[in-house]
Amino acid sequence: MRLPEIRMITSFPKFAALALCMLALAFVPACGDDKGGETTTGGGGTEPAAGGGTPAATADHGLDGAMQEKVAAAIAKGRAYLLTQQVDSGGFEDNTVEKMPASVPFTAMAVSALVAATPKTSVRSDETIRKALGYLVGYQQEDGSIVDNPKWTNYCTAASVSALGNARIGDYRSNQSKAMAYLESSQIVDESNKGSFGGFPYKDGQTADGSNAFLTVNALEAAGLAKDSVVRKNVGRFASGIQNHSETNPGEIKMTTKDGEEVTVVSGDDGGAIYRVGESKAGLVKRSDGRWELRSYGSMTYAVLKMMRFAGIETTDPRVQAIIRWMSNNWTLDRNPGFENAEDAERAGP
Repeated sequence: MRLPEIRMITSFPKFAALALCMLALAFVPACGDDKGGETTTGGGGTEPAAGGGTPAATADHGLDGAMQEKVAAAIAKGRAYLLTQQVDSGGFEDNTVEKMPASVPFTAMAVSALVAATPKTSVRSDETIRKALGYLVGYQQEDGSIVDNPKWTNYCTAASVSALGNARIGDYRSNQSKAMAYLESSQIVDESNKGSFGGFPYKDGQTADGSNAFLTVNALEAAGLAKDSVVRKNVGRFASGIQNHSETNPGEIKMTTKDGEEVTVVSGDDGGAIYRVGESKAGLVKRSDGRWELRSYGSMTYAVLKMMRFAGIETTDPRVQAIIRWMSNNWTLDRNPGFENAEDAERAGP
């Protein structure tokens, strides 16, 4: 087992953005067989890898032929770039802005993107993917976590479980199961910690936040968490607690602003979401009644929608309907909605 202290992701570098964009373009989620053998997930690319197969991005997804070709070309270009970032250990580094060494989270994101960009019949035999997965499981600890920086244990493990779950290669089933069990055990279920109940922290002992919860939900979904798992129900409770929806999220808290003023903060009613109880990366808004509310923003609102659906909350539920209204009213590709007044609005917000 290896556990060196290395530099972790402290921003959202172009490498991570590229990997996530490739996943978005590829469209098709993982769907492995029950025996953990060959993957049935497809991705894109202008050329099939060894073993052939139809790239998913060129399949019929309601796009016209010209757009399908553009999508396939974009995925192929992204895949080619990612391959230049793999080092001898099998891990992936990032040289897009400044050299950042290979790490578990970079590698996990790259693997998920490459699986989506590789024909489904070729994932199991793809040496680049297998080598990268070998790098990840080489960091697996006795407790099941997969981590190269103990400050970010849940984050690293969740990203790795997503990669393993998307690849669905039977050789790594045991590693995936142990890492998945770790994630389930990391859920906060202490009733005295109401603001974090049902969520997930960066590491044991910390409070839960929407970013870690979202990453963990994606991982557990990719790994096939049982639909009746209590973990899902608990996630729904956490998600409701960080939504600005006073009908289902009443109550108030005391906070101190950056100017040192002690204020009363209550839930808003726009249906959007915040980072965690008592914190929004988009800041506070003063209401006409003298109280304050935490500003909703796009990335966390989407995260809460994903968590609610993961928890089995129906689309007809008032909480989900409120989120959909917020998204309809605030949708834009120019920035992360909610950060319009930020110093650098196009880059602001996790």
